[in-house]
This record gives sequence, C-alpha cells and structure tokens, in this order.
Amino acid sequence: MDFVTTLRIVASLALRFSALAAVLFSALLLGSVPHARSAAQQTKAPAQAEAIYAEGMQALQRGDLSTAETAFEKVLRLAPGSAEARNSLGWVLLAQGKIDPAIREFQAAVRLKPEFPQARINLANALLQEGNRDNALRESKEAVRLAPSDSETHRTLARALDASGEPASAAEEMRRAIALEPNRVELHDDLGSLLAQQGLTNEAIAEFAQALKLQPSLGSAHLHMGVLRFQEKSFGQAIAELRIAANSNAGGAQAHYYLGQALRDTGELDAAIRELQVAVQLQPDFPEAQNALGVLLQRSGNTIISVSRVCSSATQILPSTSFKLLFTCDRKTPAFKPIWVLRTSRRQTLTRRLRNFNRHSIKHRGIRRSITILGLR
Repeated sequence: MDFVTTLRIVASLALRFSALAAVLFSALLLGSVPHARSAAQQTKAPAQAEAIYAEGMQALQRGDLSTAETAFEKVLRLAPGSAEARNSLGWVLLAQGKIDPAIREFQAAVRLKPEFPQARINLANALLQEGNRDNALRESKEAVRLAPSDSETHRTLARALDASGEPASAAEEMRRAIALEPNRVELHDDLGSLLAQQGLTNEAIAEFAQALKLQPSLGSAHLHMGVLRFQEKSFGQAIAELRIAANSNAGGAQAHYYLGQALRDTGELDAAIRELQVAVQLQPDFPEAQNALGVLLQRSGNTIISVSRVCSSATQILPSTSFKLLFTCDRKTPAFKPIWVLRTSRRQTLTRRLRNFNRHSIKHRGIRRSITILGLR
C-alpha cells in the first residue's frame, strides 16, 4: 500500500463522521444555530420547532445521532421550509453513512436557501463520498464564492480538487485556508498530506510538525509522519510516531499495519505479527495486512497462513468451485484460522482439485490441518 492510498483512506474516514466524531462536527453545526434561529424568527416558525431543534443540537453534542435525527425530523414536520433543519438532518444522516438521503436533504436546503455556504460545503462532502467529483467541485466552488473568508470552504474545495486529480491546485487552496486560520491544526495536516502526494517530503514533514506543535496528540498527523519516516527507512522514528497513532482513535488499521511493517524491518517479528493481527481485526478487508501477516506467520513457523493468500491460491487452482471464506480470531491464542466452505456437485472432482491445491502449496507446511471441508454435495 503506497502513501497516497493511505492518505486517501484516512481522508475518506474523516468524511464519514462516526458517532465518536459527533462532538467535532456538532461544533460546526452549532455555527449554524444563529442562522437557524434567525430564519425561524423571520418566518414566524412555531416556538416548539425552535425548542426541538435545540434538543437535536444537544443530542449531537452528546454523540446521540438517533435522537438528533428524530428531533430534526420533528422540526421539519413543524417547519418544512427550514433550510437549517434540512442541513442539520443531512449532517446526521451522513454521520450514519446514509449518503443518498443526506444528499437529498442538503439539496433541499440549498433550494430553500441558495446562499447557504454551510449546506453547500456539506453537499460537496457528501457528493465526494458518493464519487460524484464534478458536482462536488461545482458545489465547493460556489461555497467559496459565497463565503471566501471561511477557511472551511477553501478546505472543501481543496478536497474536491484533490479528488479530481489536481493535487497542486488543492495544495494552493489549502494554503488559502491556512492563511485565514493559521492555528487550525487539521488544515496543516491536510496540507501535509497533499504535499506528500506530490513527493514534497520535506515540506510535508514541516506541515505535519506544525500540526503536532499546535496539537501534540493529533493521531492522523502522527500516522502521516510515521508513514513518511517508514518510507525514508528511518524505522526508529517511524515506530515512535506510529505507536502514538496506533493508540489514538484516528490511527485505525493503517497505523497498526505500518507499525507492523516497521517492526518487521527491525527484526521484531513477534511484535510485528501482533500489530498486523490487530490491523486485520480492525479492518478484515485489508489484503495488504493479510498478506504481510501470512508471510510473517510462515517465517515464524506458524502453520496458519493468511486469509488472502489462501483465497488467492484457491481461486487460481479451483476456478470452477464456489466457495465461501469464514475466519475467526482466537483472543487467547491470536491467530486467524481460515475455514473453507467448498461446494461441488462431484466429491471426486473436489478431492482431485484439493490434492492439486496442496501440491501447489507445499511451502505452506501443515495446510491440510488449516483447511476444513464442509457441506459437500
């Protein structure tokens, strides 16, 4: 996995707005409250709608997305013309991964209030998640036009430009955002990521360092710095940075994966295996981590091989056999145990194919003990 892929994965995770991140994005929503109350007063919306809206905002601050969603839906039944309530409901839906409904709410907010930059920012972010880069770029440019002094509009445009394959333009836009809010820590981390994608390592490190100076506990900046140090083969520095990232909520499977790779390259195989197992446990659909884990388990003499290596081999040797892969992790003896469920109309054909599979997999000693055939027909 290259650094650009890692940065894009981290960026995509940052846009998903998990329940744990509710407090962070509620701070942005709170910035919309004055607009919402002003609009409610101007349109003489029922006082009850305002009270329920406030309850929804409080629920967001607690990270209670379900209660917030219910509250904003109630507001819209009382005041269907509230662009702010549409925008807030869209945030909650996006936080829960409901991208299409969120886009509909943001679009409704923009129709009700065309000069509403926050709704256009949110719409652009949702469109990016959907993969609709052209419309995301259009919405983010309109947000910048409406609020040129808001750093978030420039940040959103930078993301859209990067998604459109224009990292240099994205970096320039991120610099405009930093000029507006030089002490906003995530902007420096974002700019560092964009510079790293362009191979500007020293400039990227400077931005990550600035982010960590402003907020020493920022997990994403430690992750990015650690990956750069790993690619430079500065393994000691990489391990130090990646350990911090792995212990933070922001690091996720990527931090454990790169920490495992760095530990491997310093000869600490047992520690590397543990980190890679955590990476696969956190993100089961992580083939790079599965492959790296399988190689280290083989090197250490463990007969349990990685899920992805078994899958790849079986797909090549048993192309006409349908199969389903299940695996479990024994917490007391952490090792991923692949179990193959193979179905075929002819037992003899399956036996012959499996024998060939084992002949092609001689380097994986003990593979017969790791494979269980179930459900033969």
